[in-house]
Amino acid sequence: DSRPLRGLAVEPVAQVVDRFRRSIAANGFDIDLRHAWLGDKSTATGAENEVPWVRMDDLLDEDIDIFKIHTNGGERQILDGAAGLFSRHKVGVVIVHSAEQDQLWNSAVFLLDRGYTVRVNGRSLTLRDEALVKGLVSERGGMQLHALA
Repeated sequence: DSRPLRGLAVEPVAQVVDRFRRSIAANGFDIDLRHAWLGDKSTATGAENEVPWVRMDDLLDEDIDIFKIHTNGGERQILDGAAGLFSRHKVGVVIVHSAEQDQLWNSAVFLLDRGYTVRVNGRSLTLRDEALVKGLVSERGGMQLHALA
C-alpha cells in the first residue's frame, strides 16, 4: 500500500495537547490533533475554555488501518460515536484499553457484533465470555483487547 502514514488524535487535556503538538512538530509527524472529548455525541462549546465533545463519525469518513482507544471510561461511547465509520469503511485493527469492566466488555460486544475477531489475553472471545473479560479486568486492574476485521 502506498498511502502515506497519517494520524488523527483526540485529546481533552490542554497540557497534553500542548506537549503532543510539540512532539508532532519535532518529529515531523502527519497527525491531525484535535482538542476535544471523544464520545457518542457532538456538542458546541458555549464558553471560550470549554472543551467540545465530538464523534469519530464527524471527524473521519475513510478506511483506517488502526483505531486505538485508551481512555479512563467511555470506550464504548467512543465506538458508538464511530458506528457510521464502521458501517461505511474498513477499520482493520481496533485496540481498546480499559480499566473499566463494563466498558471493555461492551466494546468487545460492539466489535463482535460487527464480525471482528476479538482477542483478550491471547484468547478469542465470543458473546458468552462476559464473565471471563470482567474477571480479567478486575484481577489485573485493566486489560487491552485487540480486534481484527
